Amino acid sequence: MMLSGTRARIALTVLAMTPLAVGCAALETGGTSSASCVFAVDYDDRTYVDAGKVRHTLGAEVGTARDSVCEDQGGGEEDRVAPGDLGDYTAYAIKGVDTEDAIAVRDSPEGEVRVVVRMGGDGGVRETAERLFGKDARGGDGEGTDVNDEPGDDTGDGGSDSGDGGGADVGKCALVVEYGNEEYIGRGDARIELGARAGLARAVPCWDTPGEVDPSAEPQAYRAYEIKGLDPADAIAIRFSADEKPFFMVRVGDDLPPEVEALLAAEEG
Repeated sequence: MMLSGTRARIALTVLAMTPLAVGCAALETGGTSSASCVFAVDYDDRTYVDAGKVRHTLGAEVGTARDSVCEDQGGGEEDRVAPGDLGDYTAYAIKGVDTEDAIAVRDSPEGEVRVVVRMGGDGGVRETAERLFGKDARGGDGEGTDVNDEPGDDTGDGGSDSGDGGGADVGKCALVVEYGNEEYIGRGDARIELGARAGLARAVPCWDTPGEVDPSAEPQAYRAYEIKGLDPADAIAIRFSADEKPFFMVRVGDDLPPEVEALLAAEEG
């Protein structure tokens, strides 16, 4: 589904308040493709994001992953998703890859297997997936694995938590843009003071919904701004238009400086 014009602005407002269905939502504000989202789960106190289609082989079942709450969800207490309504997924090791780096998940024995990776300090989702699986592995459908078969058991003892996907099938979302060869994820409308204009940030297409995004279209570009007191290598702000509120964008990674972490903690508090 593609959105444009006024409908896109409405969708962006909803994005900050309401979790979307599992999968990617295409946002289009100017007639060009600008689909931006990530499917994310929490597993073993770590957050993993969708790597798209990569060739892989499932290993042992290693417990349960749960939908990761949108950091930019916003809204009041009545808008928050109850923990019991978050979707659960059976988590699997991937042969040849440490579970601290990547796992595979599915919501039922017949469900689609999705590979999710843990973001590090270097590079974005694409770079992380290529580092773990190789450049030639992207775009695959899984190698030697039938989603209806039981996976192997060669990766040690994993948990036996149920992955029946109890409760609502809740997909988590976030706005993702590329700026200066890094990827930045939306963190809502934190109290920030805009600095100078800093060029353009471009939407990162959803990689796991082939056919929904025209690969030949130019990604949507947004005005990027520095944030006073913060290095643009760590955080920027973007605007969809001059009369709209800026979005706070933080570089994807777990090595953010204290001043950014403090700002995030203040917003979460």
